[in-house]
Amino acid sequence: MTFAAAWRVAQVTAGCTQTGDPMTARFTHPQRARQRGFTYLWLLFVLAAGAGGLAGLGQRASAAVQRDREADLIFRGSEITRAISAYRAATPGIAKALPASLQDLLDDRRGPHPMRHLRRVYVDPFTGKADWILVTTSDGRISGVHSRSTVVAMRVVDLPPTAPGQQRLVSDRMFTYSEVTEPSRSASAPTVQQE
Repeated sequence: MTFAAAWRVAQVTAGCTQTGDPMTARFTHPQRARQRGFTYLWLLFVLAAGAGGLAGLGQRASAAVQRDREADLIFRGSEITRAISAYRAATPGIAKALPASLQDLLDDRRGPHPMRHLRRVYVDPFTGKADWILVTTSDGRISGVHSRSTVVAMRVVDLPPTAPGQQRLVSDRMFTYSEVTEPSRSASAPTVQQE
């Protein structure tokens, strides 16, 4: 018996099976075949668990970014409301006026000394532009602003109630001037106007 034939007999008696082309036959031990399958399944499980973990981390990061944007929106809207109030209070004479544009809050030259009620026109943190929707009075003066964004709001405590089944949007939060607001008081929460 040749060595190759003896080797084949030893492989068959050990339970090995021949795979592939008989000319280039390889004998695979059943224990090793099971190990390869187990390693493959283990690798798939690890990849699936890692993908699930990254998806959860991405959702948490997205929620944190939106919370930060909403906090920025509240700060910026409150600053614009405070500036409108200061503009009105600084109006010379008895008849108090509201600004005609947001630019009027940057450089108020109605009195003997120029005043800056607002350092800059803030950008809307959700759109990235200074494209606020202006809330105007009947004579076209600005009494407040609100966001143009249609993102669903996470912080809904200070938003006006909506119809059942409707989601509250970031644009529902309005920052408007009211007669009660004083220029010396820093507005920590916006005055909400209900429509």
